Amino acid sequence: MKDQIVICCPYWGMKHLTYPEFAKLAHSQGFQGVEVAIDPLLQNVCEVKKYFDDYDLKLIVQLPYAAGLTAEIMRGQFLRMIEECLQYDLFWLNCHTGRDYFTFDENLLFLTESQNLIRGSSTCLSHEIHRGRFSYDPMRILAYLQESPDSMLTADFSHWCVVTESMLENHQEVMKRVYGRCSHIHARIGHEQGAQLVDPFHMKNEAYLTTFQSWWQEIIRVGDNSDSKKILPITCEFGPRPYLLEPYDIDVTVEQWKQNGMMKDFILKNFG
Repeated sequence: MKDQIVICCPYWGMKHLTYPEFAKLAHSQGFQGVEVAIDPLLQNVCEVKKYFDDYDLKLIVQLPYAAGLTAEIMRGQFLRMIEECLQYDLFWLNCHTGRDYFTFDENLLFLTESQNLIRGSSTCLSHEIHRGRFSYDPMRILAYLQESPDSMLTADFSHWCVVTESMLENHQEVMKRVYGRCSHIHARIGHEQGAQLVDPFHMKNEAYLTTFQSWWQEIIRVGDNSDSKKILPITCEFGPRPYLLEPYDIDVTVEQWKQNGMMKDFILKNFG
């Protein structure tokens, strides 16, 4: 059955706007949801959610703030953040999970214990493919997915492009096995030396855009071939500096907003 795509706008780079201002703008530009990084141990999640409920926008809470000198300390904070969020019937949690320098077993506990927390919840949870996290390396990811068979990923393949200094040409077997474990997409175009192209829609970057489009298409195809209808959030995630390497005399906020709007239109045209 065909996935229901929900196109989301990131609050990343938009902190000059209040939550109500951002909600109004995202809604007026045709986005169906938003992704906002929140520390639920310091912020009132229920209050934040209300601002976006007022505009009928689905809220993806990004959780990048767990910290600690050891895996045990960080995992405890990470799990408390998830528990706090689960009180509020949220749409989605996108987690920055573990560290690249934790052991396999230490990182695996982040996956299995977070999965135990959300079991039976209406809130979906996925772990973002990201440099510096457990998921930074395509050569290591399959072992985690095998040991935690219910854990899902946020597909931000731009990070793997940087880590491998490639367009993943030599990782096709891994990609084929990962597509079915991706329940959320971060739609940003990276390349061999960076996580974000300056202008992904320039004709000189057509090969990069086409490659990422093919990866996202495979995630959607796998979902379409499943037995149940699924919701697939896609966050248009072009970010501010230092991701956006533009001349210093431009308005970065305007350029970032333009790129995310163009990606929204691209998704609607090709996948909507």
